[in-house]
Amino acid sequence: MFREVKNGGDERIRKHVYATYFTLRWGVAALALIFPWVLVFGGSVFADVPWQNSLSAYYHAPLGASSGVMRDWFVGFLFALGALMYLYKGFTQLENWLLNIASILTVGVAMFPMAWPPANGDGLFSLHGSCALGAFVCLALVSWLSPGYSLELMQPGPKRTRYVTAYITFGIFLLVFPGIAWLLTNFMGDPGKFIFSAEVLGLVGFTGFWVTKSLEMGDTKGELKALWGDVAKAAR
Repeated sequence: MFREVKNGGDERIRKHVYATYFTLRWGVAALALIFPWVLVFGGSVFADVPWQNSLSAYYHAPLGASSGVMRDWFVGFLFALGALMYLYKGFTQLENWLLNIASILTVGVAMFPMAWPPANGDGLFSLHGSCALGAFVCLALVSWLSPGYSLELMQPGPKRTRYVTAYITFGIFLLVFPGIAWLLTNFMGDPGKFIFSAEVLGLVGFTGFWVTKSLEMGDTKGELKALWGDVAKAAR
């Protein structure tokens, strides 16, 4: 049973709230990490789908009567990632808005599939490709902005420098490799598995960001301090 108190409160409740954020971040990271391999190995083992040249191709593949056998998994993962990012509340107002936009665009990737067969083409700025690229741009911005707010709770030193480096690096992954995938899709004809590889490296950046954020929050106790009223959320 709970009771209202004037000051302070039960530390166990605050830790429970903190654990919710902690679990949410690791859940997003885990989903992104296994997403491509569920499509590849699940499609190969259970549905005899050959390894596709891009993640988006799994919405339709393979050609023929059994097309789209991995579609539910593709759409399900994207909806789950979008929902979790939307439910996660950023440490600042700007971070929250960027995550919300990224979540909507992630769902858009599933709602507006690529042209099929791939030879038909989508054009340079299809809804599918624009949603994917826009989501990664938003997440890259979140990664690059992170050192400017949450890391203010950590004293300058080697550990803080490592976090800054990690955020910048994963932000580059989030921007550069999806951009390469877009260029390969539109200007390379049939680049084989290079598009798939670039997309996976983009997801590595996505996973790395969430892992880094979880480790940082574990070190700074930023959310716990906010729950205790020891820090104020900056309006940016």
